[in-house]
Amino acid sequence: DPVVRRRVPRVLKAVPIQRAVDGLLAALRDERFDVRYRSAQALLRLRQQDRALSIPAPDGFSAALRELARAQPTSRGLDHVFGLLSLGLPGEPLPVALRAWRTGDASLRGTALEYLENVLPAGVSAALRPWLGAQPAASGRTLDQVRDDLLRSTASMNIGRRSSGGYRVRSVIRAPYPSSLLDDHPDHRPRGEGRAVDGVRR
Repeated sequence: DPVVRRRVPRVLKAVPIQRAVDGLLAALRDERFDVRYRSAQALLRLRQQDRALSIPAPDGFSAALRELARAQPTSRGLDHVFGLLSLGLPGEPLPVALRAWRTGDASLRGTALEYLENVLPAGVSAALRPWLGAQPAASGRTLDQVRDDLLRSTASMNIGRRSSGGYRVRSVIRAPYPSSLLDDHPDHRPRGEGRAVDGVRR
C-alpha cells in the first residue's frame, strides 16, 4: 500500500535503533520516489539523533547513483541526491555546496563545483556532473582549502525566494542541513497531510 509505505519513514525516524536504519536503507530501493525521499530524510534525522547508528557510506553512494540514473535532473531530485550523498559523507558540508550552487554568483558556484569534484568518489562525481554543469577548472587548491573557501564565502549567506520568484541573500546559514533534506518535502505529501511550505528549491 503506497500510503502505508509513505508513512513508515515518518514513524521510523523517531526510533533511533539499528533495525529502523536497516529498514530505511532497504526502502531506498522502493519504486516510489516519495518513499525513497522520505526514507533518506529519516536516515539523516536518525544520524543526527545517534551517531553510533551504522549507515554504511557505500549504501548512500549506491542509492545516489541509482537516483542519478533514474531520471532527468529536477530540483526535488537534486535535494534527494544530496541527502543520499550526505549519508555517504557525514560531516561534510554538502548541503552548503548545494545552496552555493543554487546562487547566481559564478565564483561561488565554481567553488561549490570544485569542492564536489574533490570530495565525491570519482564515479559519483561523473554521474552528478550532467545535473550540475561543466567540470570546474582546477584552481590548484587542496580539498581543505576549497572547503574552507566554500564555508567562508557562504558564512553570511542564505537563499530566500524573491517575491518575483528569484532568490536573494537574506540570513546566516545555521543548520547543518537545509530543511528540504530533513523534513518531509511538501511536494511529496499525500493530500490532506499538510500545507506546502516553500523550501530552498528552483
